[in-house]
Amino acid sequence: MATLNVVSICGSLRKGSYNAIVQRLLPSLAPDGMTVKPAPSFADFPLYNADIQNSTGFPAPVNTLATPSAPRTG
Repeated sequence: MATLNVVSICGSLRKGSYNAIVQRLLPSLAPDGMTVKPAPSFADFPLYNADIQNSTGFPAPVNTLATPSAPRTG
């Protein structure tokens, strides 16, 4: 059976966030056959601006977040 890889996203940037605490516990609670990894932080995300996206592409922090969730084959 293939391993199910899950990326968790925490909506809070606060160090003492209860959501962040739960997110850090998730890997230890995952059942056999599942891995849970935190997504890269979105603390450096800029506000969305289509003009910038259309001229230079997605900002680097956005690409960093998208990389682990890209479909994989093989």
